[in-house]
Amino acid sequence: MSCFVDTFNLRPYQVDALDQIKSHYRRGNKKVLLHLSTGSGKTVIFSHVMRESALKAKRSIMVVRGRHLVNQAADRLLKAGIYFGVHMAGHKLHRPLAPIQICSVDTLRARNIRPPADIVIIDEAHQATSKSYLDLVANYPDAYFLAVTATPFTKRPLNHLAEVIVSPITFSELVEQGYLVDARYYAPDIPNLENVKVTGGDYCAVQLADIMENNALVGNMVEHYLKIASDRPAICFAVNIEHSEMICDRFNSDGVPCEHMEAGTPEIERNAILERLRTGITKVVTNVGILCTGVDLPHVSCIIMARPTKSYILYIQQAGRGTRLFENKNDFILLDHAGNSLRHGMISDYKRPNIAGQTRIELLRPVRQCEQCFAVYYGATCPACGAYADPGALEREILHFKGRLTELDMKNLPVSIRIKRRINELKEIKREKKYKRGWIYYKLIDEYGEELTNLYFPKLEVPPWILRGSKNRT
Repeated sequence: MSCFVDTFNLRPYQVDALDQIKSHYRRGNKKVLLHLSTGSGKTVIFSHVMRESALKAKRSIMVVRGRHLVNQAADRLLKAGIYFGVHMAGHKLHRPLAPIQICSVDTLRARNIRPPADIVIIDEAHQATSKSYLDLVANYPDAYFLAVTATPFTKRPLNHLAEVIVSPITFSELVEQGYLVDARYYAPDIPNLENVKVTGGDYCAVQLADIMENNALVGNMVEHYLKIASDRPAICFAVNIEHSEMICDRFNSDGVPCEHMEAGTPEIERNAILERLRTGITKVVTNVGILCTGVDLPHVSCIIMARPTKSYILYIQQAGRGTRLFENKNDFILLDHAGNSLRHGMISDYKRPNIAGQTRIELLRPVRQCEQCFAVYYGATCPACGAYADPGALEREILHFKGRLTELDMKNLPVSIRIKRRINELKEIKREKKYKRGWIYYKLIDEYGEELTNLYFPKLEVPPWILRGSKNRT
C-alpha cells in the first residue's frame, strides 16, 4: 500500500488513523477494523483509502446491507466528492466501469456476484456477523479489508473481518477537542420490565410495546420535551410502528409538530420529513430504528429514547444521532424514558473495542436504586439523600428521581467523584493502547494538577521512578 493522499485537510486523529491503517497493511495485516465514534468522520477516512486505490489503478468495493443503506452510502460518497458506481441494475448511479462500487451484501450473495476488488470496505461492521459476510470475505482471499464501525461490541466475533483494531481517539477526547458534543441526560420513571422476556439478547418487542404504550408514559414524553427541550429538533426511537404512531399523535395533539417515519415510507417522503425537521416546521420525528445508522443530522439536538434495550450497540447508535456539531449547538439533550442510560451508563464511558466477540458490556461500576428516595446512581452513597449502601463501591454522577426528570450531570459533582471516574477511564485506555504506567499519572497532572493527582491516584500504581521525580520515562 502506498501513502494516502490529501491528508492536509484531515483532522489530526484522522491522519493518525490513516497512518495506522497503512502501517498494519505494510506489516501484513490485511484486515483492519477502524473504530471511531459516530460523527467523527469515518466516511472521510475510508473515502481517502478508496480514492488512493483508484489513483493506483486498483479497484475497491464498499459493502453495506440493504437498498436503503446503499442509497445512504451513495449520498455520503457524493458529498465526499468520490467518483463511484452503484452495483445495482437500474440504479441511477449504475456505472459498472467505475473503480469504486457500492454493493449490497445480500445482492452479491443472492446473485452469486463477485465484483473485482483489491480493497473491500465494510461499513457499519457491527452488522457484518452473518453468513453473507462470511461468504463475502471468503470470496476475496487476496483483498485488503477495512471494516468501519462506531460500535465494535458484537456478541459474535468480528475476526473474519479484522485482525487488528485502529482506535485513534475516544469519544471524550473528541468532545474535549471540539469535534463532537456531549449529552445532557434526563431520566424519568424507569419502566418495570421485570416480566418482559428476553429473546435474541433483547427485550421481547410485543411485551415491551404493551408496557411502553401506557398513556401516562407517552404523555410524560411530551411533557418533559416541552419542559426540558422545547424547540430543539428531536428524534424519538419507539418500540414498534404502532408505538411510534401513538407517540406522534400525542405530540401533535399537544401542539408539537411531529411526523412518523418507517421502513415503508418512500425515500422522497423521508427526505421531505427530515428537511421539515431541519427547517423547524417539524419539531419531532418518531421512528423505530431506521434513523439509527447511516444518517447525518447534525441539527438534531434532542434524542428521545422510548425503547428500552439490553443492546449497548443500539443505545450508542441511537444516542450518536445527537453528537454531531452544528451552529450554536454546544450539547444535546437525551430524554431517556427507557432507562437505557441507567442500564448502560453514559456514552462518554470508555468501552474497549473487541473483535473476538463478547457476551456482555459491563458498566464501569454497578448501578443502584436508592431504597430511601428512589434515586439511581453508581457507588456507595446516594448523591440525592446521602443514604449509605456499600463500602466497596465508587461514587458516580447518574441520578434518577422517581416521578420527575433530573439532569444527569457530573460537572457540579465533587472533584473526588470526577477524578475517580477519570482514573477508571484512563486505565481502560492505557490497557487498550498499551501505554506505560506513567502515562496515567502525567495525564492526571495535566487535567487536575499534581496535588489532587497525588491525593487520589494510589501511589502503589505509580512507578517508583516517577515518585522519585524522574520524568524521562513516560
